[in-house]
Amino acid sequence: MIVWAGSQEDLGYRLLAAGTTEHVIAKSGDLGEVLSLREPAWSGVAVPPGTGALRLAENSDGLAKAVGFADTLAFAGGLPGAFGFLSRVAGMVEAVRQASGQEYLAGYARVNATGPEAWAALAALTQLRVERIESTPDALVGAVAHRLGITVTPPQHEPTIEFGPTGFRWDGARASNERVELYTAGAQIRLLTSREPDIGAMMAACG
Repeated sequence: MIVWAGSQEDLGYRLLAAGTTEHVIAKSGDLGEVLSLREPAWSGVAVPPGTGALRLAENSDGLAKAVGFADTLAFAGGLPGAFGFLSRVAGMVEAVRQASGQEYLAGYARVNATGPEAWAALAALTQLRVERIESTPDALVGAVAHRLGITVTPPQHEPTIEFGPTGFRWDGARASNERVELYTAGAQIRLLTSREPDIGAMMAACG
C-alpha cells in the first residue's frame, strides 16, 4: 500500500492511483502524525514537494542528503524508521528526456527559481550533463552545489536551457511542472513497488 501525504484532490495522488495496481490511500495533515499511523501494509509514503520529510527519515540516500530534501519515505520489513529518497530529480530528468528526445543536453543552463525545486533542478541538470549551470547567487543554492560537487556561476550567458516556476524550457520546447510531477510519481512507484508505472494511464489522469 502506498500512502500519499495529502488530499485525494492532489495531482500527485491521482497520478499514483492511476499508475499502479497497488492500493493508494491519501492521508492529509502533519507528516509526523501521518507517519505515526504507519501500518504493516504500508510500503512507503509519497510526499508533496517542499514538505520537510528529510528530517523525519531514519536515514536517507546520498542524493536526498546532497539536495537537502526527500519526497519519498520507504519502509523496509519490520525496521522502525523510514528511509528517505528524492524522486523529484528523476522526474525532472525523465520529463526533459521525453520532451527533447535526447539523453543529454549541451549548452548553458540557468536556474531562475529558489527553494527545493531549484535545488532539485541543479541535480537534474547535472545528470543531463549540461556544460555550465548559472543561477542568481544564493547561499542555499551554493551549499547544494558544493554537496553535488559542481560549480554554479552568476548569470553571464544566454541560456540554452532554463528552469523556472513553470518548468524547463529550451529551443522552443518545454517540460512543464505537470510532466515533472508525472515522472516523479512514476519514480516513486518504481521505488515503492519495484514495478514499472503505467505512464499512459497517468497521462490520462492529468486531464
